[in-house]
Amino acid sequence: MLRSLPGSTETETPEASQDALRNLQRRGLRDDEAILVRIRLVELERNRSCQSEATELRSQLNRIIQIEREMGNGR
Repeated sequence: MLRSLPGSTETETPEASQDALRNLQRRGLRDDEAILVRIRLVELERNRSCQSEATELRSQLNRIIQIEREMGNGR
């Protein structure tokens, strides 16, 4: 669980963290542990979603910049 947190000395990639946490879920956990794992999995998924959205927005911005450059050059 701790390896999935940023700043941990053994931080894993988000994908590796999700896999490890899902493996923990399959092993069976106490109720409080299971809740923490579910919360962390949701957080990791939201972060992944935000990163995907940011990548798409950057791509759209780059397309807009390219269009504006082309318009400025009289193309």
